[in-house]
Amino acid sequence: MRIANSLKLGGDRYRGVDLVPRMAGAGFDGLDFNFYDVYRRPEWRDPASAEAELEALARAASDAGVEWVQAHGPFVIGPADLSGDGGMMESCARSIRASGRLGAPWTVLHPFYFDGAWDRAHHERMLQANVGFFRALLPECKAAGVGVALENTYDPDRPHARVFGSLPEDLCEIVDSLDHDLIGICWDTGHAHLAKLDQRAGIASLGKRLKAVHIHDNDGRDDFHVLPFATAHMGIDWDAVTAGLAEAGYEGAFTLEVGTAFRGVPEELFGEMLRFSARVARHLADRVEKSRAR
Repeated sequence: MRIANSLKLGGDRYRGVDLVPRMAGAGFDGLDFNFYDVYRRPEWRDPASAEAELEALARAASDAGVEWVQAHGPFVIGPADLSGDGGMMESCARSIRASGRLGAPWTVLHPFYFDGAWDRAHHERMLQANVGFFRALLPECKAAGVGVALENTYDPDRPHARVFGSLPEDLCEIVDSLDHDLIGICWDTGHAHLAKLDQRAGIASLGKRLKAVHIHDNDGRDDFHVLPFATAHMGIDWDAVTAGLAEAGYEGAFTLEVGTAFRGVPEELFGEMLRFSARVARHLADRVEKSRAR
């Protein structure tokens, strides 16, 4: 199993093209690009500048012998994003096209929810709104050769509330309604921990729908995005995660999303931190393979 990390860990301290060889040298063989961090920047709004940046990132990965295994698009918040000039739809489409330019097979997007009675009728409205939004993106997916992986989410104002999109069955409903090879699921371990889900059962229930992962830890109260094992007894049960991935038959990369763990790390220790994070990822990826072999 390949191990990957998100370029989000560099924040604004390092250019992406400079991080790529450092991540490869640390032991990662996959990369995850976060378009959410850049798509509002002026250079990404200019097509020529964006193309030059994408070309540089693609070349850096090729030179370093690593692959772009996935990317993250902008956050879809809800109905306010879906009305008016269609700006959110176009932003998501741009991230899909950019993923194709990098060669990343999956772009991760969040399903959305909105206020209501939180009864079955409200659930159905949210389901159909999501199905309609992501169906409209399928022509972009087909043209770019890039799939959309829907990520289990949570409500930051109510982290333990199981809002639409936080449960594996919500994601499966969307994916099964669309019934297309370019629509799948990304499991975020930290979000599942906040929602107090059974990680093993939740992941296993996704089966072949599971196309990507976001691996990070927290204390069950805040979305910290720290390295696995960093929160001790309050953190995630990694035996459950690795067993769930094996039972789901997951074939993608084991991708860290641990930007918070690198905040404030001095340059003198940054390389060492990268190498340690790769060791953590490899340790857990190997545990998935061991669970699969049982």
